[in-house]
Amino acid sequence: QSLVWTVEGRTDPNENGISVSLSTNTSTEVVSDLSITNTVKDEVFICTVTYTLGGSETENVTLNALSATVTADNTTFNSPANVTLTCDYTTSSLTPTFSWSYEGNAIPSETQSTYTILSSVGTDSGKYSCDVTWPTVGTFTAADFVLYIREVVTPTTTYYMGRDIATTTLTCTGYGDALTGVVWTSLLGTNLTAMTARLQTTNYTHEAELDFQHNSISDIVTCKFIYSADGAEITGENKTLQYIDDNTHLFTASGNWYGYVNNQETFTCNYTTVAGVNITAGLYFVNQSIATEYPSAVINNSITGEISWTISSLTDKITNVSTSSPLICKVTYSVPSQNSFLQLYTSSSEMFYTREFTVSPPITYTLAASSDKAFICSAKGDVVSVAWNVEGRTDVNENGVSVTMDLDDPNEKVSRLNITNALKDETFTCNVNYNLSNGDSNTTQLYTLDANIDPSVNGTYILVSSDITLTCNI
Repeated sequence: QSLVWTVEGRTDPNENGISVSLSTNTSTEVVSDLSITNTVKDEVFICTVTYTLGGSETENVTLNALSATVTADNTTFNSPANVTLTCDYTTSSLTPTFSWSYEGNAIPSETQSTYTILSSVGTDSGKYSCDVTWPTVGTFTAADFVLYIREVVTPTTTYYMGRDIATTTLTCTGYGDALTGVVWTSLLGTNLTAMTARLQTTNYTHEAELDFQHNSISDIVTCKFIYSADGAEITGENKTLQYIDDNTHLFTASGNWYGYVNNQETFTCNYTTVAGVNITAGLYFVNQSIATEYPSAVINNSITGEISWTISSLTDKITNVSTSSPLICKVTYSVPSQNSFLQLYTSSSEMFYTREFTVSPPITYTLAASSDKAFICSAKGDVVSVAWNVEGRTDVNENGVSVTMDLDDPNEKVSRLNITNALKDETFTCNVNYNLSNGDSNTTQLYTLDANIDPSVNGTYILVSSDITLTCNI
């Protein structure tokens, strides 16, 4: 007569993913199908048959819904706690197998119903899940369990600071759940409130930075992370900020601050550093924002000392800069274990005068009373004055000789000696006076070329067909 499904605990079986339909309905057979979608719990289904000729029967069917969840004693732990995650699953007569994943990636060799993290660290924070596989049934993936491991890491605990870099960025990295904020504190009482601080959070990582302005002093700074869930505070390791005083950075030259082109000159830069800090020292000619570096040297793990350079040819180092140029010594401090650290010291500049003194031409010839000639005296460097002297004369500017100044500036002076209607051989000397030392002199020679017939034969009478000798004096 009828065939009816009922579900234990439900009024209407056709709800919450269950549907009933008749697949066969004849005078001698009735078949009713009960379909279940998205099973969420164990349930008992009852099929009741009523016969036309009287009587009825019932049959029960029990459905076991297999599932799993990840649990732990807490969701938040402080490093270095040991953390055990448990995969709670539905027990049955079937024996399941297990696997674990972290952030969607399989954790190798973890096949038990528990997963233990020994001495947990901040980077262990994240989403964990377990897969439970029952034979002949299938695999159930548990919902993600979010684990927070609180930890504060200070990647660098010692910073070196100096004059040329006023600001040093300090970093602290925190892990775990959400923060209320980060507090930076100077253990030596420095006011840090005016210094720029930044905090960036990505998933379970909190990156904190402070732009520390050293004000020429050393300091000790800490970072404290405050967690919003319970107000817990975790303080990172102390950061030591060591200021390297550059008062001992002296820059000296061998003798006075001048040298001659193509001559060797030696320069010395004294330095002071600390154990474990390397330095690279370099010498620079500087003019109009152009820096030309002369050989650098690397000194490892030295306490005090000096570095010297010998320049074999100044002409190599005055290309694209003026003849004379300020010199500076640059010392770069670096810590081998901190690739990002770079500290520069620049000495006060010292003006170095590159001297070059020429007289041209060094020797010349001219025809008497018919040719004009000129000599050029050029002096570069710390030149005060140039002056011409003519051997045997009191006044240079006489008898066809005149002197003019073609160029007169602090780095170079050029004087021209002009000769008109030369009558005899003469020696001209150009004298240079320098600011930093005694002067130099350079001599040039003028040879006046002339020719005449021996005047003693002038007006002499001879007989026709007689011989006579005439002499041309050169």
